[in-house]
Amino acid sequence: MKSKQAIMLIAVGIAVVILIGAGILILARNNDDGTEGLHVVTTFYPLHFLASQIGGDRASISMLIPENIEPHVWEPKVSDILKVDRSDIFIYNGGGFEPWVKDFIGSSQNNDLLIVDTSENVGLQMSAEVMEMIGDVEEHLSEGPFENVQATAAESSAPAIGPANTCRNVTLHAGSGLRKGYIKLHSEEDAEYIVATATTVSFTITSNGVALEPEMSIDPSSQYPGVAILRVFDMEPGDFIISISSTSAGTFGFVFMEKHHDEGGDEHEHGHGLNDPHFWLDPVLAMVQVDNIAKGFSEADPEHAVEYASNAVSLKDRLNKLDSDFKEGLKDRKKNDIITTHEGFNYLAKRYGFETRSAIGISGDEQPSINDIANLVRMIEEKDLGYIFVEPVYSDQYMETVSDETGADILILDGLHGRMGAHADMDYFEIMYENLRNLRIGLEAE
Repeated sequence: MKSKQAIMLIAVGIAVVILIGAGILILARNNDDGTEGLHVVTTFYPLHFLASQIGGDRASISMLIPENIEPHVWEPKVSDILKVDRSDIFIYNGGGFEPWVKDFIGSSQNNDLLIVDTSENVGLQMSAEVMEMIGDVEEHLSEGPFENVQATAAESSAPAIGPANTCRNVTLHAGSGLRKGYIKLHSEEDAEYIVATATTVSFTITSNGVALEPEMSIDPSSQYPGVAILRVFDMEPGDFIISISSTSAGTFGFVFMEKHHDEGGDEHEHGHGLNDPHFWLDPVLAMVQVDNIAKGFSEADPEHAVEYASNAVSLKDRLNKLDSDFKEGLKDRKKNDIITTHEGFNYLAKRYGFETRSAIGISGDEQPSINDIANLVRMIEEKDLGYIFVEPVYSDQYMETVSDETGADILILDGLHGRMGAHADMDYFEIMYENLRNLRIGLEAE
């Protein structure tokens, strides 16, 4: 009897799920605005602008993130899922800019939805936080000091390495076949820890027989030749067994260190992950985004593919002109450094050869520490900078403090997360040319 009741409850549950799903689809269809052409949803303003230029009169473009909201902290609602459910194309930035997007897309009931990730074929940069972390690890692995450790063949007799922030030359057990061995890591505190090697080896970390999944996994580029593998693990106080194997390396450099957080500040989350996603500010990379969007339009509406391709060519011509104007406008600058509120201008700086520092990192919900502000003040004084930059989407309070301390004047450098303040009525190109004018002042190119 109980089993029959259980079966009935399961059947009712399944029916409810089916009815909810069907209701969402019906509601989505009933909410369609009746207009012809493609229905396209983008996540935020730069993509809305690019898609509008490509789609022209043949597409109805909307965006999820309001322009008066800082997009790093925005999260979608059920109504946003319904909006996407009645659309033909969903366009997002990618590169980790929308950390919610995987679950969001998975919630859609529209099996015909065409999804465009505009980061495809974009050469993503690592975030400044990640590059700094790799640099610190490389310094440890290259300079030591090192102690020699012989890995053992048995887990029970593994030698202990700890506390953290230590470097070792680990020699693997020769045994038969692969070189391998066990060592033991000891964490003093509940914290994030970095485990890195100077040679490519295979390793796993276990606690009570359960393997730990890394919070972050990095295989550094040739920019950091002293680091082969870097993993970040969230560890509780205690002992952890690391099992290592290698087909070639008998002895290798190994570092176990606590992940650094700025003194006096909140522990920075990983933000968008490994990569900096602010590539829409680089006109050359924005052209890659244009190609990705145009490809999506043509796939969804092949009958008008030639028109979408033509619109994309015209848009890329304007971006080419923007790129040329930035090169020409900044070539004779006297300064080579800028200070901004938020770490969002790395791609722009790399493209045109200047350096950028910020009060807060990639995640806009971070708070700068007293040490962060002091470092910016020191840099401004050392480099004799007369200007610092604020962004309309962020509070000016940090930059006003730096301005008061240094006497540097404040200019606007817009990250184009949305259109706000003095730039509320401008489009992508108008804002970018305003950015160029202010960069010419700040970098003393006039």
